[in-house]
Amino acid sequence: MIEEYIVQTDYWLTFFEKINQEVGKNKHDTSKELIIDVLQKQWEYLLSETEMQHLILWELSGDSELMKSIHHTREMLADIS
Repeated sequence: MIEEYIVQTDYWLTFFEKINQEVGKNKHDTSKELIIDVLQKQWEYLLSETEMQHLILWELSGDSELMKSIHHTREMLADIS
């Protein structure tokens, strides 16, 4: 149950498909604009979602197998694209 909550709250896991759609739309003139847009959206999400802030702190400060698994999943998704 905790894992499902984390997966639903995690920015990169929940928005990965949306990011791919943005890339597919090709509405950005340069790769730089796309990267800036993605990072700004990530920052806005982090600022507005307290739960995500707690999850990042937990990931950075703890030794949780669950958070290691989430991190690994993010890395795998990044390798696919």
